[in-house]
Amino acid sequence: MHISTLTNAQPTRAALLALAVTAILLNGCDRSKPEKLGGSSANEAPNKAGSSDPAAPVLPPNVSSPGSPGANPPGAQPSNPAGNPATYPPFASDSGTGTNLASTQSTDPSTELPASARMIDQADLMNRVFMTLQPPKSDRPDELVAYLGEVDVALRDLILAGTNNVVDAATFTNSGLRLGQLKLQAGERLAQSPDATEDQRKAGTISQLVALSHMSGLKDVESAKKLEKFATTLLQSTDADLAHQGRVVLLGFRLQELQNGTTADPAALLADLEGLFRRPADAGFPEMMVLQQSQQVLNEMGFKDAAAKIDQLMVSKFMDAADPQLSLTAWSVAVANSQAFQNYNSALQDVYTGKETQPQMLLAAARGLFGELPNATTLLQFVNLSTDLEYRGLVPFAEELTDYVKQQVDALQASPFAAAINAALEAQSRRLGIRGRSIELNGLVDLEGNSLDWSAYKGKVVLIDFWATWCMPCLKELPNIRQVHSNLNAKGFEVLSINMDDDLKPVRQYLSSNPLPWKTFHSSDLAALGFKSEIAKQFGITAIPFLVLVDSEGKVAAVHVRGDRLGPSVQTMLSSGLGN
Repeated sequence: MHISTLTNAQPTRAALLALAVTAILLNGCDRSKPEKLGGSSANEAPNKAGSSDPAAPVLPPNVSSPGSPGANPPGAQPSNPAGNPATYPPFASDSGTGTNLASTQSTDPSTELPASARMIDQADLMNRVFMTLQPPKSDRPDELVAYLGEVDVALRDLILAGTNNVVDAATFTNSGLRLGQLKLQAGERLAQSPDATEDQRKAGTISQLVALSHMSGLKDVESAKKLEKFATTLLQSTDADLAHQGRVVLLGFRLQELQNGTTADPAALLADLEGLFRRPADAGFPEMMVLQQSQQVLNEMGFKDAAAKIDQLMVSKFMDAADPQLSLTAWSVAVANSQAFQNYNSALQDVYTGKETQPQMLLAAARGLFGELPNATTLLQFVNLSTDLEYRGLVPFAEELTDYVKQQVDALQASPFAAAINAALEAQSRRLGIRGRSIELNGLVDLEGNSLDWSAYKGKVVLIDFWATWCMPCLKELPNIRQVHSNLNAKGFEVLSINMDDDLKPVRQYLSSNPLPWKTFHSSDLAALGFKSEIAKQFGITAIPFLVLVDSEGKVAAVHVRGDRLGPSVQTMLSSGLGN
């Protein structure tokens, strides 16, 4: 988690709005009473869009994708078709890649740190960049822009220290407020500089809003007052982006007034929410977050009809969003009360729990759901489900669903998801297409640099295990593989590991502490390790663990043979003569 450096002249609008709104909605910014600041604790993580929706389908692959250590638990949002997890950007950064200061650590000075906290000594503390940064010495626009970047470096350092509990809460809060003031002052000087370009002045304006949001998030009442006033002035800006940003920030205040009882009718809030979407570009992550927070608050306050109207607004504005996470969030809202979805989810649960069911039953439920919501987002859900079913070893179910998606996707070529869906289908085709075929393993070396001699495995039943040190399902599968290897190695069973880390250092460290009784190989091209390797492309590997079982004739007998299915499968092959 970090605050990224502000070096570009025109920071992204999404990041600014996300930060400012989060400071209001999650940490509070009542302008009068500090004890009312914040509808939620500063320690609470902000709700990600769709993550708590009860209608969210159970569609995640129980596997790991590059960049996403560990398995996705049932009920989480699925990964995107390319194999990389689609996640919401953190909420507090100029560039959309940071974390709100207030969400990293309690801002109550009386908060006790756990005994295990790794506090830094006073000398080291005083030398940290968040303690040593001084005001800018120059008013030159380019140097002020660079200085704003230095502030963000200091904020990143502070956030890391706070996240790792190496500074106490009081130091964290005081340092955050000081850095916020430095950023605010530098932004003011940049915005008012007669020598600055229009983009540089805009960057200064944005930096002020971000700085006030930081400090409001740290429960500074005066900053909250200034934030509201500053956002109000932006409404008069001739710059459409800045005016829109002002509207979004003020919506947070309006929502809080409803919570605090200052206003009692949500009608004005609803009108302002509908007025957000004046341009196509205005339907992004910050706007979605505002809608979600508003819907949640209105529901909690008993304004069910108003909350339902926000649901409708989310669906109408985001169902066809180009970003899959936004569209999936809107999709989850759309199916919340859908009987077709309930049928689909029920059939899916039957499959996952091992109840007697046929692939056609799940397919029939999928057809019903697509008939109700015939769009690319529904197909995207099906693609993720198909991948999940495949990796769970439920290949017949996956193939039935994939065939159905292929029949429908051609009619949706105008969708921004069409290319991704087709890419995912092609990757799956490569994975499943190796069954029954002889394969070649080229371009692989072991950790000593020796090339793999695939012919040395001829005549054996071989399990090829694609794994990585960051992949928890992979590591959890290793004891099972080790046990089967121990039991059946003497009868002709062998294992060959292909590592998918993009850095070999953790691989060497892991294997030095956890040596395996078989060889581990990786791409011979050190510039193309892991998912960038040729063998990953060759087999269409977008997630791991990916296990391939090869018979003694060198042909692929099965893929995704894991857990309690592995031992019996190998034993059957050995007993049938395919292991001799």
